[in-house]
Amino acid sequence: MANETLRDDGSRKHLLDLCESREYATSLDRMLEGTGLRLAKNHHSRPYGRATKEAWGELEAEEYLAIQDHQIGRLPALAMNWWLRHRTSRNRSPSWDLIARLANDKAKEVGLLLVEAKAHETEIKTTDRKTPPTSTEKSTENHAHIARTIARASKRLSQLGHGPFSLSHESHYQLSNRLTCAALLADMGYHVVLMYLGFTGDTYFTDDYFRSPEHWQRVFGGYLQNVVPQRFPEQRCEMDNGGALTLVVRSQAVLRPSGAQGQRGRR
Repeated sequence: MANETLRDDGSRKHLLDLCESREYATSLDRMLEGTGLRLAKNHHSRPYGRATKEAWGELEAEEYLAIQDHQIGRLPALAMNWWLRHRTSRNRSPSWDLIARLANDKAKEVGLLLVEAKAHETEIKTTDRKTPPTSTEKSTENHAHIARTIARASKRLSQLGHGPFSLSHESHYQLSNRLTCAALLADMGYHVVLMYLGFTGDTYFTDDYFRSPEHWQRVFGGYLQNVVPQRFPEQRCEMDNGGALTLVVRSQAVLRPSGAQGQRGRR
């Protein structure tokens, strides 16, 4: 499991609040409008609460799909070494703030929802890059494999007809690895919705919280600049083998601000 401790502030807190609310499925289905997909009846969302480590733990896509109940029909599992040639407890693949199974309008389970959540502007890093490898052979091999994997995904996404992508391990690394994972799953036959979810109104972060859905959309649009074509979001991209990929940008008002009793301040 990717995270071993419960982080309970910022976007993580708001996502867990949403997962524990009675409106969870209704809210997610609302956010999925326009994609042709909705949460499956047995959506097996992870995380789903705070009660146990299993409930709140973030999973990598390959970890999620290795669980039998989470698998989608006859679609293949994601190889454990798709991202890393050499896995360790400290060297992990991209993990998801939320992952759940999706169904189409005929209630047939066909794919996955992958969610990356943000609650304030400093959670979005345009200058992030992959940590350089150590001097070990395995670390060097991992680094080279990740760079190649991202480059292939960038080329593949550029072929979809929405404009050129510039995914890289040198810049916008989190965005690049999220899109790489989503594109790979879509090419494997999954119907994938990659959702960037901005939580609005967390006044605990006094200077850079997302003040409105429009504010979140502007910030995220700037984040995509020079990396992802501006016309790519909200477009359903059909893949050759029956899979599909849709990047959507959604917002949700926080149920309660971060901090003790919603106090203002900066962590």
